[in-house]
Amino acid sequence: MKCDQRITVHHVGGRGGGGLFPTLKAFHGDFVEVLYDADADCLEQVRKNLPAGEKTTLVLPHCISNRREARTINLNFDPYTSSLLDPDPAFSSFYCYYHDHDYLFAEAGKAMERRSVETVTLDSLVESPDKSIPAPDVLSLDTQGSEYEILEGATRALQSGVVAVVLEAEFIPFYKGQKLFGQLAELLNGLGFQFCRFLSVQEWRPFRAPLGLRGDGFQSACDALFLRRVDQIPGEGQGVRVILQKLAFVSILFHQIEYAMRCLEELRRGEEASPGVEGAVPTYVRFLRDFSAAAEELPKRYPDSFAGIYTYETSKARFAAEATSWSGKAKQALKAHPLLYSMLKGTRRGLKGLSGVWRTLWGALMGSTPPERVLRRYGLRDQARLLKRNRLAQTSSARKILHPPSTASPKRAP
Repeated sequence: MKCDQRITVHHVGGRGGGGLFPTLKAFHGDFVEVLYDADADCLEQVRKNLPAGEKTTLVLPHCISNRREARTINLNFDPYTSSLLDPDPAFSSFYCYYHDHDYLFAEAGKAMERRSVETVTLDSLVESPDKSIPAPDVLSLDTQGSEYEILEGATRALQSGVVAVVLEAEFIPFYKGQKLFGQLAELLNGLGFQFCRFLSVQEWRPFRAPLGLRGDGFQSACDALFLRRVDQIPGEGQGVRVILQKLAFVSILFHQIEYAMRCLEELRRGEEASPGVEGAVPTYVRFLRDFSAAAEELPKRYPDSFAGIYTYETSKARFAAEATSWSGKAKQALKAHPLLYSMLKGTRRGLKGLSGVWRTLWGALMGSTPPERVLRRYGLRDQARLLKRNRLAQTSSARKILHPPSTASPKRAP
């Protein structure tokens, strides 16, 4: 079990130097990045475009799959669509509107070159005797349909310390033989990960219509985040502590604050048994300490729960025949007068807009909590805004959260 406190991110499909994992300048020295691409021609550009900073980056010409063998890779009209798999002609009519043009799958995915490559597994690279490639803590995949094969060839790495997997997945098989999102989720679930959220969802339209006749598309692909289950941390002692720290920090980067708090609880529980790792303390570990301390300053207040509002009898009574609310009856009556109903709907939208302005002003007046201030101090402004937005939206009196009475106690445990 490795105890290196730096966070190592492996991105497979590194053309253009991009990945699916966010990093911040304040934490650059905490990261090692390993980029792979099977097309060696693009790697010099990747190296040239690497941002200056303290982050260590390796750029490697490997084609990653589930076994070592000779394969053929299709280099396509748009190289970003290049793949070990052939496009499925059944979906050749699909397109999406991209910035200022129609992006047709049949055009972009057309093979222009076919090259012989030798595939390798991620496990074999990480386990190489020379130890030149550090084991991954985060695995990011964007390989146009071969993500499942890569995961199959990385099972030992995934089970030994990976805290997050970020990958592109499809709901429609654009490439022949590719596994879809559900199969990827099932595989990762069996390896100790749980699906967290879609980071983005791509819409493709099945048929190209002229301007003026275009509607919504099919939700066809996504970038998906999977996090290591807290009860599935491998190893023992200091190794577990390091993994929990990495999982907590990565969770915060992806806005999963409560998941991070669960990791921090486990860290506090194991502090005496595992005092920590010797050596320089990474910035993200100092941040976690500050954030954890700030969270302890926050009053432990919660909104009412469902069972705190309803008894079983009142919960059932909501579905009784006579239970239609006054507002529901009024709405039904107004719908009998379409013009009046439309005017009132417009007024309601206007008032809702004013309410949004008021909430913004109210948020500015209310200031920030200790956790929000720590997040901002380390450059995690989006996360700070998220905490504040939810805090103000989910309490009827934000003042009580910021300035509770000295005798206040939580109304109910979570």
